[in-house]
Amino acid sequence: MTKANTSTALSAADWESVLNFRAFPILPGSKAVLRNELKKSTVSFASLSLLVERDPALCWHLQQAAMTISGTSPSNAQQCLATIGMSDLIKCVKDLPQLQPVSNNSETNSATARYQEALFTAHMSGCLAAQWAAAKGQTNIADAHWSAMLMHSLIWPWLLLHPHSHNWLYHIAHGRDLMTAAKRVFGVNSENWQRLGRRHHLPEDIQTLLTPDRWPTSRDLKTLRRNDPRKIDGQKALLHASKRPEWTTLTAATTAWHLHIAPESSCSERWQSISSHVQGRPLNVIQSDCRQVQIEQAHLRHSGFAGGLALLASPEPIHLDYEEVPIKAVPDVVQSPEPIADNKDARSASVAGIPAAQIPLPNLSNKEVAIEKREKKYSEPSNAVYLSRILEQLRQEPASFGEWNYLMQGMLKGVSKGIGIECACVALTNQTRDSLRIFYEENSFTETSFTGIKWPMNDVPLLQHLMEKSAALQLPSERVSTYLRGLPETLLEHIGRHVVIMSIHAGGRPIGIVIAFNKSSKKAITESQYQSFKELCGVTSKGLTALKRMRQVAHAKHFTSTPLDTSASTVTPIHSRA
Repeated sequence: MTKANTSTALSAADWESVLNFRAFPILPGSKAVLRNELKKSTVSFASLSLLVERDPALCWHLQQAAMTISGTSPSNAQQCLATIGMSDLIKCVKDLPQLQPVSNNSETNSATARYQEALFTAHMSGCLAAQWAAAKGQTNIADAHWSAMLMHSLIWPWLLLHPHSHNWLYHIAHGRDLMTAAKRVFGVNSENWQRLGRRHHLPEDIQTLLTPDRWPTSRDLKTLRRNDPRKIDGQKALLHASKRPEWTTLTAATTAWHLHIAPESSCSERWQSISSHVQGRPLNVIQSDCRQVQIEQAHLRHSGFAGGLALLASPEPIHLDYEEVPIKAVPDVVQSPEPIADNKDARSASVAGIPAAQIPLPNLSNKEVAIEKREKKYSEPSNAVYLSRILEQLRQEPASFGEWNYLMQGMLKGVSKGIGIECACVALTNQTRDSLRIFYEENSFTETSFTGIKWPMNDVPLLQHLMEKSAALQLPSERVSTYLRGLPETLLEHIGRHVVIMSIHAGGRPIGIVIAFNKSSKKAITESQYQSFKELCGVTSKGLTALKRMRQVAHAKHFTSTPLDTSASTVTPIHSRA
């Protein structure tokens, strides 16, 4: 069979359908299990959380519901249930689509089977993460379980919507690591994965992992494959990095996939060794953890294939058999503007029959993609279309950004990509309101990032005045240095002659300043760009205000609610979780 060219199999429309997909079906029997638990007189959020965690798709839906209610992303199952409340939990679960039981080797509906296998693997990943977080002495064991499960949601829509994504499983089964396989099938650009993580409101440690500069380098992984950083010199930075919670999420999620597909492969051995050195525990102990979780998964799912346990019965190493899907090559992934408001039709879509229902896709362009002499030309939406999309999202769905950080970053992209002003940054005030510091920037105007630069507010009278009340200003090109006198020299010398400034707030006094400018001294900022800049900053302030109010409501609800039983706050052993 001719090998499929999977590295060029995706289009912008493929990514948009995945970004907009929300109708993940939950596992068979999840509704019945919860219904029986709710009938008990001793029901509590602690007992419910153990049942909820068995179904990662259900966890995902509850995560989205909690995010809608509070505006903040819960970090574990109990926190999620406490935010939603018992009555809303019942309403939410009642309307969710549910998978029909499928066999392990279903040929009639491979998308359903692959999706169900992915849910089993996600749960196994969460169990591993909880086990390893406890062994490392971490206090947020429930958080580790939650994050490791939900990290797998990045692949679920692909398995349901696009059969060619099954080639990712094919490559893993044939000896490639997860990231290598992902690059072959989905491309090397990480921005779309970051967008998907934000759309799914994934926990903070997953968002961190999706940032390229926070992912372990190949050199780090090679070192961890062979050595414990505690036992070799010059690895202090790697040792500190490996103690972060996201490393537990990464090692558990990756190891679980390899255990499920090929438990005795070189990749599986590699990640068990990495996990051993990350935790500073003997390899045989890590292997024992893995076998224990595989056995528990087999008992829970009534299948030896659910956690890869059945593959260990062979006298020689074997892997699950996934066929490669031949695909006609199309252009590499096109980056469509970000952020884009979620498709409301997609969120309410049901999955009566899997493969998933067809979701209306945004019409990105009426022009056809042309390929000539390996040069790819795409017709992208205009600046005006991009700006209108982000303004709509800020006005109507500020909660879709998840938190202030992503809202600020989305606003800065709107300045550069939507309005067309080359550079922008946001400086926020401290609690005592006596200084400003740059927290966010877009299109760094020099090789060195200015994030973190701080200056006393009274050093720049103009900015001090703008921090008293919301206002905007377009500086005269010939007097920029005069108006901004007092800024740190390292910053001032890189700001061009064409500058616009506006203060932003979150429902009260201004909390920061947005500075936008063109690096080119000859490229002036037009009046229409200035008006668009003011509108975008104004809408950003309203979005910040909305997020602040949602957090206040969630905070008040958390302290006024009376859970049915809050006594069971201790960590549950791994065998109880399964």
